[in-house]
Amino acid sequence: MKSKTIWHVGGYNRNYGDFVLLESIRENLERISDVPLNFVNVDCQSTHFFNELIDELNEKADMLLIGGGGFIMNRHEDNSLSGWQWSIKNEDIEKIKIPIIVYGIGYNKFCFDPRKFKNNTNDSLLLAEKKSSLFSVRNNGTKDELIKRGLDAEKIQVIPDSGMFITPLKKDANILNTNRMLVGINLVSDRPQYTYPAEFEKNRKKFLNTLVDVCKYLITKYNALIINLDHIPELDKEVNKLFKQKLGSDNYKVLSEEVPEIYPPSLINSHFLAYFYQKMDLVLGMRGHSNIIAFGMKVPFISIGSHNKNRFFLHEINEEKYLVDLRDFKNIENCDIIIKKIETLLKDSDYKIRVSNKKEELFSKFEKFNKDIIEILKEKK
Repeated sequence: MKSKTIWHVGGYNRNYGDFVLLESIRENLERISDVPLNFVNVDCQSTHFFNELIDELNEKADMLLIGGGGFIMNRHEDNSLSGWQWSIKNEDIEKIKIPIIVYGIGYNKFCFDPRKFKNNTNDSLLLAEKKSSLFSVRNNGTKDELIKRGLDAEKIQVIPDSGMFITPLKKDANILNTNRMLVGINLVSDRPQYTYPAEFEKNRKKFLNTLVDVCKYLITKYNALIINLDHIPELDKEVNKLFKQKLGSDNYKVLSEEVPEIYPPSLINSHFLAYFYQKMDLVLGMRGHSNIIAFGMKVPFISIGSHNKNRFFLHEINEEKYLVDLRDFKNIENCDIIIKKIETLLKDSDYKIRVSNKKEELFSKFEKFNKDIIEILKEKK
C-alpha cells in the first residue's frame, strides 16, 4: 500500500505545547487514513520557502500542512519573509502545486507588544487562504481578526486546537505516588515585557508573589502538592528557585526535574506530558496549551494571563468566568480574587459534565476536518 507524504510546517523547537498539538494532528490523521502517512518535519522558525525548496516539495510531497498553533505572529528574530510563521514570499505561494492545508492557526500577538506586523502580512495571509484547499483557525477570535485583515469569512473554518485530543500514555513517577491534592501550574517566563502591564518587572514580581500566596493557601487548606508542568524548562529556573524557597521543596516540584526522561520536549513524549496533566486535580495555567491540554484531559483549570489566546479559548468553551486577566492590576496584586475563582471551580458540580459535552461537540468538528484532509489526499494521484 503506497504511503502519502505530508510536509508538516510547525513549531519543532522547544515548546511542549507545540509538540503536543503537532503530534495530535498526526496521531488523529493516521488513525483514520487507509494508507500509511509519512510526515516530514518543517520547522516554521528556521525554514524559508525558496524556489528550489518549493520544487522539492512539489516533487516529493502529496500535501503541505501548515499549523496548528499561534502562526499569526511576527517573531522578529525569525526574519519571516511573510511576516507570519509560514515564511514565504507572496509571489512564491502560487508556485506550490500540491494541496495546501492551513490547520487551526491562531492570532498570536502579545497584549503589551507595541511592534506591528510587516506590511506584506495581510496580503500573504489572503494569498494563502485563496491557494489552500482548506483554511482553518483555532478560535472565532482569530477568525474575526483575519476578516478585519481582508480574508474571506466564507472560507475560514473554525476548528478546535488539536492539543486537546492527544492520547495520554501512562508514565510511572514518584510525584504521583501520594494522597495529596495535585495542583499543576504552568508559567510564562518569556517575554515578560509583553505579558505584564507597564513597569513589567515590578508587576511580574508582584504577580509571582501573588501566585506564591495562592499556592500557600492550597497547601494549607488542601494539603496540595504544587507541580510545575513546565513546557520550556530552561525558562523557569528563576521562578522555580523562588517557589521552592517560598513554598519548600517538599511542597513544590518541577516535572522536568522529577521526570527528566520525557524532556526535552518532543513529539514522541508528548503523550506522557498529557498523562501528567490528566493526573492533576487542578491546573493553574498561563500558557495557552496548559489550558487546552487540561481541558482535553477534563481537568479543572484556571486560565491566567493577558494574551488574547487565553480569552479566545475560554470563549470557545463558554468558561470565561475562570479567566484571571493580567491586564487588570487587581488580579496581579490580590490573591483573594484568584482563590475565589479556584474555590468556585472546585465546587462547580456541573463543570466536568459541561467539559465532557463540549469536548465531544468539538471533537465532531475536529474529526470532520481531518476526514476532509484524508479525502483530499486520496484525490492526489
